[in-house]
Amino acid sequence: ALWMISDSLATESLHNPTGDTGQSMAIHNNKLYLVNNGSSNLIIYSIENDGTISQSSVIDLNSSSPREIIIVNNTAYISQWASKSIAAINLTSLAVNQIAVPGCPEGLATDGEYLYAAIKYEDIASYVAGNTIEKIELSTSTIVQSITVSNNPDKILFHNSYLYVSSQYGDWGAYSYITDKVDINSGSVVATKDHGGDVSFGSDFALYNGNVYRSYQNGIIS
Repeated sequence: ALWMISDSLATESLHNPTGDTGQSMAIHNNKLYLVNNGSSNLIIYSIENDGTISQSSVIDLNSSSPREIIIVNNTAYISQWASKSIAAINLTSLAVNQIAVPGCPEGLATDGEYLYAAIKYEDIASYVAGNTIEKIELSTSTIVQSITVSNNPDKILFHNSYLYVSSQYGDWGAYSYITDKVDINSGSVVATKDHGGDVSFGSDFALYNGNVYRSYQNGIIS
């Protein structure tokens, strides 16, 4: 479901429900792009001057289990578990092309020249952990490098020639958490922080005033 918050007032969208399991979203050129994981589609809304939205298009992603979205220039990139690919969608023509990757991609980031995709699992039939970041040249949609990181990479943040990668390990309900720092020039992990399992960490990062923060059970931590 979508909600709009203005002047501390939360208003439910007239277009709810948006679909099965809203996974991620992005805003570009006064349009809202919403990825539904369960419905396996991308819904495009136009954003009006007062902040309200109207639905304009729906793109079927063919049961690909879409996950995260990032928009670079006029192309939306969506990671997809079931198809082991990244959908590249031209936001003018809405034509969809696929970039094959060696596993189930989750988090996406870009430096403007390359797209970086975290391979969370080798396959969703077995859920064997992946452990690479795929570096994809945007101009050719070609993988040019696989960077080895900690198992189960999730979200990625790019900042000042480094990637920050969230990961976790252990059994369900008893996870421990890791943050890797990757130098994109050398293609190697230059620092790893094992946070342990005493405190639960989320996978999301945020950048504020030049500092990188990761979510955890009490808020955010740098």
